[in-house]
Amino acid sequence: MINKKVLSKKPVDNLGIKKTETKTDKSGSVSKTKKASVKRTAKIKLEYKKPKLEFERIDTKDKEKKAKIKKRIQGVVVSDKMDKTVVVSVVGIKIHSKYHKRYKRNKRYKVHDPENKYKVGDEIVFSPSKPYSKGKKWEAVSSL
Repeated sequence: MINKKVLSKKPVDNLGIKKTETKTDKSGSVSKTKKASVKRTAKIKLEYKKPKLEFERIDTKDKEKKAKIKKRIQGVVVSDKMDKTVVVSVVGIKIHSKYHKRYKRNKRYKVHDPENKYKVGDEIVFSPSKPYSKGKKWEAVSSL
């Protein structure tokens, strides 16, 4: 939002070349004087209000306050061929930035299943955990 426009005069030539004028005195001597053109420039002052952000300070010594919020994802079991591991497919809908069309994105997660109780077609909820292997960093929480 533009609040003020201030015009100021600066002695600057449009092309960056200074103009000179020649004058002759009564005695016949020639004197050169420099004349600079005046270019007006607008100074625009922009003002905006910064949003107020409030943060809650967490004391690192208190174990109760330090509890992390874990993200929970739900998906469908696609494969259960591995031991203590199921592959879960999660379908997400995204919007194209230019064309604003919705399209589906499929992502597959390897989820730890210690009891081998989930079978193909089951809908399960899983959350992040400690890494069990290179690709398995999720743990099954419950089934829907």
